[in-house]
Amino acid sequence: MKIAVVKGAEEGTVFRLHDGVNSVGRDVTSRVRLLDPRVSRKHCKIRKVGQSLFLSDLGTKNGTSVNGASVTEQELKLGDQIKVGSTILRVVGEDYVSEKIARLPRPVSSLRRFFTAIRREKAEAEVEEGEFRKFKRRRFRPIWRPSVDTDPPEGRQETVMSRTDPDS
Repeated sequence: MKIAVVKGAEEGTVFRLHDGVNSVGRDVTSRVRLLDPRVSRKHCKIRKVGQSLFLSDLGTKNGTSVNGASVTEQELKLGDQIKVGSTILRVVGEDYVSEKIARLPRPVSSLRRFFTAIRREKAEAEVEEGEFRKFKRRRFRPIWRPSVDTDPPEGRQETVMSRTDPDS
């Protein structure tokens, strides 16, 4: 089960609840951390046992309400609305996706972005004039290349390259 922020500073955020105690509050260690100034550092806790959820208020000044009624302890069901400070949370199922996340574009891997950029660059190069395209593709010009029969005494020498790129 999950808790979704319906109204408040983190609207659209979804928190997954783990088995055991899940704390709700402004504290850094809270499982459901809310940045609402009307929420206490340790406001309430939601205990998950199997598929059951139990909410317990921790004696806060502003209190906790479920579906409009003030509570100290209550069993939660799917669809219940929890008001903590001025933030409203809703108990949702595992398959829930917030509208904010649903509207986001599908994530693209960096590898896919890389290959798309290469394809785009090749397409742009094909449009350009023939001679300019040849010049752009060939970036290095060999200056010295050893003949096939020679073997220098220092060991194998690499071919020395120089940049002929006009941008350098």
